[in-house]
Amino acid sequence: MTDNNLTKEQAQHKKMGIEYFNYTWGLLDKEERTQEEIDDMIHA
Repeated sequence: MTDNNLTKEQAQHKKMGIEYFNYTWGLLDKEERTQEEIDDMIHA
């Protein structure tokens, strides 16, 4: 399915998935993380 064929809900899920993926990788790159950041990675 191309992006043009996505429903609004599917497009939003895709966007959120990309954002959470990038956020989690940003946290993985950190040498030290807070417990809150660790929890964020688990629940992202």
